[in-house]
Amino acid sequence: MGGRGKPGARSRALRPRRAAPHLRLAGKFRIGPAELPLFRELYALRDRVARQLDRPSYMVLSNDRLAELAHQPITSHGALRNAGGLHPELKRAPYADELVALATADLASDGPLPADQRRPQPFRRRFGGPMAARAEAREALLTSIKNHLAADYSPVLANTVLSNRLIGDVVEQGSLAALRPWQRQLLGETAARHGLVISELEEPLQG
Repeated sequence: MGGRGKPGARSRALRPRRAAPHLRLAGKFRIGPAELPLFRELYALRDRVARQLDRPSYMVLSNDRLAELAHQPITSHGALRNAGGLHPELKRAPYADELVALATADLASDGPLPADQRRPQPFRRRFGGPMAARAEAREALLTSIKNHLAADYSPVLANTVLSNRLIGDVVEQGSLAALRPWQRQLLGETAARHGLVISELEEPLQG
């Protein structure tokens, strides 16, 4: 009959959303607001590694150790090599690089990438004609991959792999010169997952 919804639809609409798993765990370990962004990213990293290894998450990083890392993050590869309570996979690239980078990353953002953060890239002032068109095509491809990284992993990882500055560097210098091996690995895996061809990005922009 007109105006009546399906039984139970109203109650489902009013039902509060469940808290994200990392928030429930953060409450248990008294993670404060300042530490919560790092805790969230460490939780997500642990989950990805556990899925890759097909192991329970506690075998990658226990909840207690996760909370400790949120309070006292690992800030160098040397400290990571000597750290206890971590699965060996966390000490290998690309996860080791991500784990160390999280210690100093700007983790304030908690949502999709801003529509941007885009400042005009320096190459826009240097190139014209066909070169400018090729540079803009490269930038558009890299921005698409960055958005996929944000959706597949997290906005923080996306900005770590392809910050706006790095996008400009890759456009001009190529990924082989501008990116580290672990960044290139994630770039290639994400592009392949979404059917994007990036072989042309390896070399510098040619006139």
